[in-house]
Amino acid sequence: MTIFDLAIYLLKFMIPSLFSIAFRAFGLGYKTKGRVVLGFLVFILYMAIVPGYLINVMGYGEFTHISSIVIIIGNLSILIFTTDSIGKTIFLHLIQSGVTTILSIILNMVRTVLGLSYPMLLVLLLIFSALIYYIAIRYWAKPLRYMADLIQGSVAPYLALSILIFIIVNLIPVYPMQNFANHPFFCTFMMLAIELCYLIYIYLLYHNLYTINFLSKGELKNELLQSEINSYKTFLDNAYQTRHDLRHHDAVLLAKLEEGNIEEAKSYLQSHLITFNETALKKFCNNSTVNIVLRIYENRAHDKNISFSAHVNIPSEFGLKDPEIGSLLGNLLENALNECSKEPDKNPYIKLSMELERNQILLEIRNSLFTPVIFRNGIPVSNNPNGGIGTRSIISTIKTYNGMVSFTNSSDEFIARIIIPLRNHY
Repeated sequence: MTIFDLAIYLLKFMIPSLFSIAFRAFGLGYKTKGRVVLGFLVFILYMAIVPGYLINVMGYGEFTHISSIVIIIGNLSILIFTTDSIGKTIFLHLIQSGVTTILSIILNMVRTVLGLSYPMLLVLLLIFSALIYYIAIRYWAKPLRYMADLIQGSVAPYLALSILIFIIVNLIPVYPMQNFANHPFFCTFMMLAIELCYLIYIYLLYHNLYTINFLSKGELKNELLQSEINSYKTFLDNAYQTRHDLRHHDAVLLAKLEEGNIEEAKSYLQSHLITFNETALKKFCNNSTVNIVLRIYENRAHDKNISFSAHVNIPSEFGLKDPEIGSLLGNLLENALNECSKEPDKNPYIKLSMELERNQILLEIRNSLFTPVIFRNGIPVSNNPNGGIGTRSIISTIKTYNGMVSFTNSSDEFIARIIIPLRNHY
């Protein structure tokens, strides 16, 4: 085998994988640019040595039987720069490999039917891989990222199915022996059918997660609305009662003034003013949604003997949509409330500050901490099998605005800090 032939064969496997790795990096996120460069270098070095050696030893025909396994191992170089756990990274990459497998199957069949040369196959691979990469970056990256962020608990069941599909698709052309050589159209059809069914399953998974998250936000919105309605009902009832009693207050005040008891009249007015202020709806800032959320959690904290304080300095409109504001603050405060509720006798507290500065939302929440926090990639991990969705929702909202979030803790305090730039949204 000539060097030219070997290079052609290696490029056949390398081109789709390079675009797939690029999609992982620039579509789904990476840690640093340096790690991305290192990941690409490791993959290219691997592809220049391992497949070439195996092709020379086994022959190209035999190598194609194990080529998918060899290439997927090389693709693990994405672990160098991934922002996800190992399991979630492999799960996402196997979804991508399904698309590249479909592309390779179709183009190989086109080459066989039309009698095209391998160099022409490389040209087709380059053109269609670039086209699929463009489509993926534009239309698939956000849904995949969204789905990965919302997957609850362990990713093992999803990963197991992905691995099973990978194994089946790669067994079809080689088992039984010479299966593809004897039944090329049947094998091609079966491989395409299985991969397409798997991608339909992934789409349905994404659609269901999206629906569940949408309904969860709807429930939160309804809860906020119902709480605000209850607050207004209480406010109106108190106002009606105050108006009803106003003539009695006037009569008492007039009697004290007629008797010359000025100090008693002033004391009575001050006492009445305090009672009147207590019946008013508390206003933290000029934004109605923020007020609603903070009133809800202040009341909940008060019911559980948790100290609650909030310093908020934001305008009535500042760029975030009401459901996003409600979800972000609600999830942050819910996590803080859950932690503080564990030790109500130890004077737990929640302190919130939120302000608009240089067209950025600066948000910080501090709360008492009673249990150790486990972090993974800088993100707190819930010990509850059904927990963690609130944190994922927080991160999803922040990523929408290209914001930043940090979670830190000391021995007795947990701190969440968020910066959301509003330059492109306000």
